[in-house]
Amino acid sequence: MITEPVSRAAGFGPLNPTTYGGPEAGIRGPGGPAPPAPSVATRPAGFGPLNATTLGQPQPGIRGGGGKSVGQLLASVDGYALVLERATGETALYAAEDSPSRALTKLSITLNVNARSSWKAEIPSNDELFRWNLADVVIGHNGNRLFHGQMLPSKYSSSSGKVSVGGYGRLRELTFGGEEFTVESGDGCQAINEFWRFIAGLTDGRVRGYCDPPPAGTRREVGPDGFEASGTPMQIATELHNEFGYAFVMDHSDRAGVVHSFRPGTVARELDYWHKDHEVEIDPSKYRNRVVIRGAWNEARAEYYRHEARAPQGEIDDLAAGKLITYRPEPDDELESNEACAVLARSKLDELRGKYSITGSVDAAPVRVVPGYLYPFEEFNAAAPPAARPVYTGVQQVKHTMISDAKTVIDCSEEGGLTQAINQSRNPLAGGIQRQQTGLIEGGMASEAVDAYTDEYPHPYPGGNQ
Repeated sequence: MITEPVSRAAGFGPLNPTTYGGPEAGIRGPGGPAPPAPSVATRPAGFGPLNATTLGQPQPGIRGGGGKSVGQLLASVDGYALVLERATGETALYAAEDSPSRALTKLSITLNVNARSSWKAEIPSNDELFRWNLADVVIGHNGNRLFHGQMLPSKYSSSSGKVSVGGYGRLRELTFGGEEFTVESGDGCQAINEFWRFIAGLTDGRVRGYCDPPPAGTRREVGPDGFEASGTPMQIATELHNEFGYAFVMDHSDRAGVVHSFRPGTVARELDYWHKDHEVEIDPSKYRNRVVIRGAWNEARAEYYRHEARAPQGEIDDLAAGKLITYRPEPDDELESNEACAVLARSKLDELRGKYSITGSVDAAPVRVVPGYLYPFEEFNAAAPPAARPVYTGVQQVKHTMISDAKTVIDCSEEGGLTQAINQSRNPLAGGIQRQQTGLIEGGMASEAVDAYTDEYPHPYPGGNQ
């Protein structure tokens, strides 16, 4: 369990509130009034939350809303709760440890990045359940929304008295039909914003999105031939985000169905949680802290064009015990200057520094987590070399389950989680490690050219050279 708020690396920008609301059962929180949902503060104008109020009536064998809103129904339950809501405003509530006719006995939610999310539950069988086909589904824990989606048709009667129901999140709407999308100019973020405007019109506003501007120096322009894609809206979204180096995720705590597009490794959030178990593995086998690139043979100087790039000495000391671990490919005849070698050396060094990977998962008491962002998990922090702390680790998938035990499994299987916190001068690995002019050492001879991260950098490595 985190006992103190984890400090963040300088340059990460403001973090969202430590908790999304007041303290949850078994989870430490600061208490007091609940702050606004993080997505509201960063959403474009006009994307305010939708606060629909339901006026459901009890159905046979189903606990009705009794005039309460979905939020009020979730808040009335300790533990997991599942609310069905029809277009007519009718609601039905299922909850763990409720009466046999409305008990939620099993639950599984899977939240994904760049894909639709899904849910599955076990509830009492009932001949009236067919009336709730394609109803909205909101699932929460202790009043906190964890998921918003739809219930798909299923078998609603069973000799065992229990049936399995399930469905997908709001992004399911993007998996149907065929569309064409074309952008002729601008940058990647502008293209993505244009796509989300297109999607808002296509779904009558049920799915909307926005894109964070890229970090300074990482803007990618639409090529001279423009960008064109066709297929389902989800296929187009995937191709578009891959083309310009973005990811997208829906925050299910927001009823408005807003999707956030962002550069991976540039959004960090704090998280309070109650630890149950964890698995953490550090793999430095693909890590390199020195890159030597040789180009074509320079006849005039009787040597290869050449450039060398190194990581900060503090990083070399702490991650490699002071040892240079070198990547040195064969000479490339297409590199016909020291400058061409330097461009490749710097880019390759950024890539290989990010190969010092920290992966694993954290099991916690049920807690709201948005996948795709960076979080400062104490378990990963403790496993990292001291000077590399604080470590912000990317979350790839989140699973909420209630089978034999109620828990949240947070999967951090992304390479580069450790080195994402190394550069404190701007957001982690946002298009590469930032360089300062004072750290650039150019030799007069081709064989002497070195691009080195030096102690002159302002905090080039957390805890080192300070």
